[in-house]
Amino acid sequence: TNGTEVQAERDQQRADADLQAQQDMAFYALLMLIATVASVAITAAGVWFVKRTLDATLEAVKDTGRATNAMIRQTDLAEDTAERQLRAYLVTAGLEHEWCINPLNGERSVALRVKFVNSCPATTTMAGSATTMMAGRIGCLG
Repeated sequence: TNGTEVQAERDQQRADADLQAQQDMAFYALLMLIATVASVAITAAGVWFVKRTLDATLEAVKDTGRATNAMIRQTDLAEDTAERQLRAYLVTAGLEHEWCINPLNGERSVALRVKFVNSCPATTTMAGSATTMMAGRIGCLG
């Protein structure tokens, strides 16, 4: 019976060792589950941050487009303003005029005084106009 008891004791030791190995494996499997869940959570957080970064980049691109359009409008306005400031204007100076009669042919003419207006000094200014008024066709000239 000694052999049987020894055999039973060995079987018991084997069963205990097998049970211990299964418990150890269950513990390590739980640790692997926890690590996997943590890895999935970290990956999800990373994806969320990447999405936020892409959203912010898209918004920055839209803002840049709006700023570019505003700058184009401002440039157009500045060009228009500069053109208006540099353009020469001739204005009448209170409609000062002088009637003239040509002594050679008796034609009547009028000389109007005009003023050159510009924000920049003019180096060369020329203006001219010729208008023919026929006597008898306009009532005020008779």
